[in-house]
Amino acid sequence: MLLDAATDDIPEADSIRRLMRDLREVRMAKLRAGVTVLEGGREVKMNGVGGMEVSEGRAFIGGVVDELRYVTRRLADEINM
Repeated sequence: MLLDAATDDIPEADSIRRLMRDLREVRMAKLRAGVTVLEGGREVKMNGVGGMEVSEGRAFIGGVVDELRYVTRRLADEINM
């Protein structure tokens, strides 16, 4: 937010913005690597992922959970046929 509001007041704002983007990409890669679906799709193990990564990756995690629900529902429907 500071970079958006006070770009003129921050020396080397473009370099800082680039470093922040790189840091975000590293965090998202760490999040993707740390998400492992265990048996039955009921638990998610996230080794080495901190609160900052979870906060950054809410949309990604939400998408994973939605897909797991979809797959589980489809399997349940096929079993009940």
